[in-house]
Amino acid sequence: MNITLRNKIILITGGTGGLGQALVETFLREKAQVLFTYYSHEERAKEWVKKGARGFRADFAERSSVTRLIDAIKKSASRLDGMIHNAGVTLDHTLVKAREEEFDRSLEINLTAVFLISRGLLTLLEKSKCPKILNVSSRVGLRGNFGQTAYSASKAALMALTKSMAIEWGASGICANAITPGYLMTDMTRGLPREVHQKMREESTLHQISDPQEVANFAAYLMSDRVSRVSGQIFHYDTRKT
Repeated sequence: MNITLRNKIILITGGTGGLGQALVETFLREKAQVLFTYYSHEERAKEWVKKGARGFRADFAERSSVTRLIDAIKKSASRLDGMIHNAGVTLDHTLVKAREEEFDRSLEINLTAVFLISRGLLTLLEKSKCPKILNVSSRVGLRGNFGQTAYSASKAALMALTKSMAIEWGASGICANAITPGYLMTDMTRGLPREVHQKMREESTLHQISDPQEVANFAAYLMSDRVSRVSGQIFHYDTRKT
């Protein structure tokens, strides 16, 4: 099945993280024109730029930085065929130990930035023939998780935001969906204790950990012209037992 993204202009936030790297690499391979954001991984960002992507440094915890990002993208792109909101942060604490500033930062990065960027770049999306938004959520947004109060809350709200986007912007032809990629083996999780990885495998119906490349392939399919009448859905790319 040909799912080429040739000449599609796609914005991927958090393009230097674990899943973000797989997304950028996959979309470049599928001939998309990739715009990506990053915050701290300068060397990885330079690698993507060398391969033809356009990078934008932004701190999603700062409203002024998000505003500058929106302005910069408007100046550099004539339209947007899709956005993948992948940038996120985990600042894990129990409810009792959670600090208010960390809770606020989690919501700013994981939720508010998605709202601001999507709304701010809506006019570019409306110039596309088949515009798409894909928000990267998490299974903990459905079930919660010990020690992940802020992260769980932000990801649950992101699912609701996705459904509202689909309803409000559907008349403009915009498809808005979300994906919960499951427990991924990335730079962020690779250093966790072996027993944590084993627990994640045991909770899986397939006794496997999610693969970033496979998730990226699925995202590419969703963002391609092969899918044009699916919106307001939460795709659970996850093998967790229910």
